[in-house]
Amino acid sequence: MSLPRSERRVRGGRASSGLPGRNDLPERLGAAVDYLEVRLGSQVDLDQAARRAGFSRWHFMRLFQAASGLPVAEYVRLRRLSRAAAALEAGRPVLEAALDWGYESQAAFTRAFSRAFGVTPAAYARRTRRGEPPLEYLGPFEPRLPFEMGTPPSPARVEKPGFRAVGLGMRVSLRRYQSFRDIPSFWGDWLGHQRWRPIDAAPGSATYGISRLHASGDVEYLIAVEVGDGASVPHGYRAVQVTGGPYAVFSADGPPSRTVQALTLAAYGRWFAESGARRRPGAWDVEAYGEDPALPAGSMHCQVWIPLG
Repeated sequence: MSLPRSERRVRGGRASSGLPGRNDLPERLGAAVDYLEVRLGSQVDLDQAARRAGFSRWHFMRLFQAASGLPVAEYVRLRRLSRAAAALEAGRPVLEAALDWGYESQAAFTRAFSRAFGVTPAAYARRTRRGEPPLEYLGPFEPRLPFEMGTPPSPARVEKPGFRAVGLGMRVSLRRYQSFRDIPSFWGDWLGHQRWRPIDAAPGSATYGISRLHASGDVEYLIAVEVGDGASVPHGYRAVQVTGGPYAVFSADGPPSRTVQALTLAAYGRWFAESGARRRPGAWDVEAYGEDPALPAGSMHCQVWIPLG
């Protein structure tokens, strides 16, 4: 599979009069995003972010918005609030979450949080303690794509029933597309060591890739087999409930790893921005695979299901 380019250090200073090359721009914006992510809990200097990318402040702000869909200041605000929401879920007191993520007072944090999410921080903390679904976060922007997204296929809107699944999980960072290296290796281990054997699944049960994004930019990822409600959970394994409801289902045929990566990038990188669709908060994304002898060797029917709100 194609891997992301290694990081290149971009010297500060004003950019040349010409636009950066197609392969250079993602690295330069990525260097600026690295700076913004590190500084979310303190003062962000947009001039410094622009210097990391090698642009003037004005040019950087224009390019960042064009690439990410958000003005830089709005991106920083929503990322701070997303990280603070995750801190509240983990049991952090409201005032400490506010101070940790760049707010000078609990009152200012409460106003900003309520405007962004429609609920006060204290009320959200109570909700999460009751086990209600988490908020829909803004994940970290990662411009260093490992390959071109292309034009997303038109998804089908499908009502999917819920199901219970048991499998093995991992947590991996989206930064620098680490997940695009680690998840295929995880599948290699699952298949090579037949990790499904201890699971109490009926013959022919489907196997899925199930994932959920955290505010930190980490993805919680499981390879899991659909099971009945009474199935036991082997030691070291985990059970999750995939909720039923409407999904946007993206489909393509090809090598599984690369095809699913391309579908995911196309869906989240372009389709969501253009369609105005919203994810169902707290739900899992699902990868599904189907074999077909008519396909070339090494290819499968691949689907990505994105839960809709």
